[in-house]
Amino acid sequence: MNEAPIAFQGKVLTEGILLYTADEDFRVEFETMTRKRYFDFLPVINMFQRAYFEKLLAEG
Repeated sequence: MNEAPIAFQGKVLTEGILLYTADEDFRVEFETMTRKRYFDFLPVINMFQRAYFEKLLAEG
């Protein structure tokens, strides 16, 4: 999870369910920083997804 792309990390943290944590302080810090990065980058992710699907529709 720590080395996964920010899009994946953000999706897991916003839609997933926490199963286990060994270090609550680290988890909170990791989630806080990752969520901030994810939500900052989310408009770019959405732009790339829109462009990708528009290209598929144009080719189809």
